[in-house]
Amino acid sequence: MKHWLFVISAGMLAACSLDNSEKVSDKHLISEEVFKTKLGNKEVYGVRLMLTAPEPIDRMEYRVQLSRNESVWIDTIQNIEIERDDTVEAEVIFSEAVAEPNDKVEIQTERLDRK
Repeated sequence: MKHWLFVISAGMLAACSLDNSEKVSDKHLISEEVFKTKLGNKEVYGVRLMLTAPEPIDRMEYRVQLSRNESVWIDTIQNIEIERDDTVEAEVIFSEAVAEPNDKVEIQTERLDRK
């Protein structure tokens, strides 16, 4: 029984490490997070990206997708400029993505301007 517990634990640990390595595929994207903010009389979702670069970048562009339950919104963050060894925070607010209790929210980001 202990052997099976070890095998299951090792498998779960391997699965977690695979998920993390996929998210780190963009060396400029330090973090991405969903947040809620008040917009008029409603609370809506936004996505915040934290970006960095060891060399200056004149222009970066990201596609951001927010999924809430069955609904999906897509937007683009454009013209991001980063100085050498600097960190930049970029946000997009999804004004129609009204926050509700028990929402299942997921995000996907993709860099569009890769060369």
